[in-house]
Amino acid sequence: MTTGTVIGGGHMLETGSLAQQVYDEILDEICAGTFPTDCRLKQEALALQMGVSRQPVQQALSQLKADGVVHDVPGRGLAVAGPNLEMVRHRCQVRIVLDCMAAEMAAARCANDAALAQRTNLEGLDILDRAMVALEAGDLKELWLADVDFHDLVYRVSGNPALKASADVHWRYLQRIMSITLREVEQVPDKFWKQHSGILESVTSGQGREANRWARVHIRHFMAVAERAFGNTAEKQLEH
Repeated sequence: MTTGTVIGGGHMLETGSLAQQVYDEILDEICAGTFPTDCRLKQEALALQMGVSRQPVQQALSQLKADGVVHDVPGRGLAVAGPNLEMVRHRCQVRIVLDCMAAEMAAARCANDAALAQRTNLEGLDILDRAMVALEAGDLKELWLADVDFHDLVYRVSGNPALKASADVHWRYLQRIMSITLREVEQVPDKFWKQHSGILESVTSGQGREANRWARVHIRHFMAVAERAFGNTAEKQLEH
């Protein structure tokens, strides 16, 4: 069976490969704002910066393009893409289905396994604590890394690795959107993490329907905030 990380354009990077490591490093720099929107990405410069040959950089950039994170600019080559609201909506619609299913399945497993529920609660609370420290320090990179870890926890506890693999196809692009949103919108992180608390409490107490509801609220809220942040004039009513 082939293993790897499937991404937006249907391509695959082998997990742990040099190309995958370069991909992750470039994406981290984009999410951190080191490479802002419209920043040109040159293969030669990136290869020199990372101490690798051009081939893995070329592969990584091809995957980032397939994911919608970078795009072709006539006469300039590849550059960091700005937010595409239509793509955000489409991917969030898929994430609602997957996240709600994962949360409900995780809650069902915790309801039948007290030890799993306890471990999940301890790990989840540790992630929430990290997020609050990052929020107080204004460390946005650590904040979205904690967000990634939180959702990864829920997917792992669901017990269905196919769910996580399906979500990963969309998560790379949404990770980029989350990083921009955290920099552009005030007071969003606090509400996001209250929603995370609701998801964790529902999952670890075995309340599947409530976990499903909190996961849906969380993604819908993110969609609404992203639309406001990126200039959509249509008012979206947030679900509370």
